[in-house]
Amino acid sequence: MAKVKVKDNSGLAKFNRFLTVVLVILLVATIAIVIFSSPKVAVQENSGEIQDVSVVDPAFKAGTYGGVDFASEEDVVNYYIECYNKT
Repeated sequence: MAKVKVKDNSGLAKFNRFLTVVLVILLVATIAIVIFSSPKVAVQENSGEIQDVSVVDPAFKAGTYGGVDFASEEDVVNYYIECYNKT
């Protein structure tokens, strides 16, 4: 591939220098913004305290779930087995 020589004082050379300066300025500004901007993360007041709380799901209650009637836990298990076997 042949290189095309551009005169130092041509309009294209001046425009390329201008674009290079603009690129460097924008790059420095972007880096400064990223480095010096503080993250916007909410901090809880009691973040130093650790609370160990266990959550237990309530026991199964007979009823209609998702349009399907379940009388016992066994019905739920059988329903999911049937759905799995259809896949």
